[in-house]
Amino acid sequence: MHILVVPDSFKGALPAPEAARAIENGLKRSSLSFSSQLTPLADGGEGTVDCLVRSAGGRFVTARVQDPLGREITARYGLIEDSPANNISKPSKPNQSTKPTKPGNPNQSSKPPQLNKSTKPVQTNKSSKPRSSSTSQQTQTTAVLEMAAASGLPLLKESEQNPALTTTYGTGQLIKDALDRGADKILLGIGGSATNDAGLGMASALGARFLSASGEELKGIGRNLARVDKIDLTDLDPRIPETEIEVACDVDNPFYGPEGAAHVYAAQKGADSEMIDELDAGLRHLAEIIAAELECDLQQLLGAGAAGGLGGGLHAYLGASLRSGTAMILDFLQLPVKISRADLVITGEGKCDHQSSRGKVIGALAKHCAAADTPLLVLCGSCDRDLTPLYNQGVTSVFSILNRPATLEASISETEELLTLTACNIGQLINHLNKSIQ
Repeated sequence: MHILVVPDSFKGALPAPEAARAIENGLKRSSLSFSSQLTPLADGGEGTVDCLVRSAGGRFVTARVQDPLGREITARYGLIEDSPANNISKPSKPNQSTKPTKPGNPNQSSKPPQLNKSTKPVQTNKSSKPRSSSTSQQTQTTAVLEMAAASGLPLLKESEQNPALTTTYGTGQLIKDALDRGADKILLGIGGSATNDAGLGMASALGARFLSASGEELKGIGRNLARVDKIDLTDLDPRIPETEIEVACDVDNPFYGPEGAAHVYAAQKGADSEMIDELDAGLRHLAEIIAAELECDLQQLLGAGAAGGLGGGLHAYLGASLRSGTAMILDFLQLPVKISRADLVITGEGKCDHQSSRGKVIGALAKHCAAADTPLLVLCGSCDRDLTPLYNQGVTSVFSILNRPATLEASISETEELLTLTACNIGQLINHLNKSIQ
């Protein structure tokens, strides 16, 4: 039996890699004979860099960049060389790769299913020039970035939070550093921003210029959104058109308006009601300039308002595609292929409820497992009474790891032990069922 172990983090208790090892250790304590493959997951938010880099065998690097207020800091991101080859980590036992079909289904083809490739937005002002011939078509260097490492709210004291003055310039510096290190694909998470500059700062760090009506070059901050009269991409880093950029974006807020970037998110970044109105008016004005000069209607782009309009800016200036963070990660780690080769998939997260079926890791895994006819078990700290939506999506069964009444603090501190014990019990059950069937 080959088991794929793919947990999300148990937030506040256990990171995804440690959760995966705890589940595997529990299975090993049982009498079950199995091979396993560990692929810790994330949903595109906090922990995405660690998840992807560790799962794909990459490495961490650092860069000196500006924080949201222009102060120099060190930010970390990940590089994954030869991505297509490294995406599928090796199983803990060698027999997995020789398993052509799943037991009980002899007609199943051994050929793994094709992954759905993301569609890159049309770039009306971009060159179609291919990547240089020195880069093999068989390999790829992927940079995994989180904008929060350079432009995130946690980098500021509460008294410093001001989305009219903060900038995404440091995020642009991270992208440039990745390009300097040879990245030809960039995966960027944009959660946790301290900014509302619609990516003006980010693009400026890559060579773009935003000019006022008098020709003054504007600093990339939220206060200057309404002053932009012309966008000059002449000196934009020439490597950008040759680079595939995918943005993990799990919100669908429009660029401006009552549900837009400023009205929904600016208050938590330090804006008062007057500033929110000014930022929203600036976003509306910038959207008109972008539509006229770049032929891009950001108000129609779902997620354009993410991260203070950075989602829209990445699309308009760099031609980036916005995707569900969970879907992006599952595709990059080639989970559909791994699931099709597994006899059982085990995942987990801190709480399993109605939201787990809506774009989160468990819901996405359930759809892939249902398509591959592969059982999916979910281990969690707590779960709703009614899990029918998850069962309908493809989850086989849900197990709470709690085995006695306990305080939240005690449960959190014992998460690793409880995961291991529950996985051991599951292994024992599966082993007994296998013997009964035989």
